[in-house]
Amino acid sequence: MPRRVAVFSILLLAIGLVAACQPNDQVARGGRLYDMWWLEAKKPEPVPDHLLWASQQGTNERVASATWRCKECHGWDYRGSDGAYGEGDHYTGFEGVLAAKAMTQDELVAVLSGESNPEHDFSDVMNRADLTALARFIREGMIDMRPYINADKSVNGNVENGGRLYDVGCVACHGQNGREMNASLEGARPVNLPNLATDNPWEVFHKAMFGQPGVPAMTSGAKLNWSAQDVTDVVTYLQTLPQK
Repeated sequence: MPRRVAVFSILLLAIGLVAACQPNDQVARGGRLYDMWWLEAKKPEPVPDHLLWASQQGTNERVASATWRCKECHGWDYRGSDGAYGEGDHYTGFEGVLAAKAMTQDELVAVLSGESNPEHDFSDVMNRADLTALARFIREGMIDMRPYINADKSVNGNVENGGRLYDVGCVACHGQNGREMNASLEGARPVNLPNLATDNPWEVFHKAMFGQPGVPAMTSGAKLNWSAQDVTDVVTYLQTLPQK
C-alpha cells in the first residue's frame, strides 16, 4: 500500500474511533447534568427555587439550587414518586422519567425547553448542546435499576468481581477503604463510599456509571465500558467495606 494511502487510511480510522466515542461521552455527560447541571456546564449556581418546586405534593424542604437538580424531583433511580424518593425527606410527589426513554431526542429537548410546560424551561440555563446531552442520557443512558438494587437497599451483585473492578477504576482516588475522598457535592459533612453505598446505592450506581459533575478526571463505568451488572458488582463490594 502506498505510504500516502496508508496514512490517509489511518486518519480515517482515527476519525472513526473518535466519532464512536463521542456518543457515549455525550450520554455520560448528560448523566452528570442530571445530577448537578451547573457544575458540569460551568454555569452560575441557581439561587431562587425552581418554578415547579412550589407545586410539589411532598415533604421535601430543600431550597434554592437543590430544587434545580433533576435527581431531586425524579430520583437517582429515575422513578420519582414510584421509587426510592417515594417517601422520606426527598419526597416531592413528582413522577419519574423512565417512561421518557420512549420519546424522541427532539421531543425530549422540547420538554426540557419548556414547550409543553413553560415552568420546566431549562433553555435559559443550559445551551443546546447541554440539553441534547441530557436528552440523550434520558433516552440511551438511563438504566432501570430494579433488577440490580432492591427496595431494601440490598444489591444483587458479585463481591469478587466488584472488588476487582474497584481496584481498576476507583482505588487510586478513594483508597482501599473507600474513605479517602469526600463523595458528596452538597457541602455538608463528608460522605464516604461505604456509607453512601449502604444508605443510597442508587446514587452510587448513577455516579459510578456516569461520573461526578465538574470532575472530568474521574474514571467512570462509561469510560471503562462497564455494564450495568459491573456497576452493580462495585456497589455490592462497597457495601461490604467497613463503614465509618
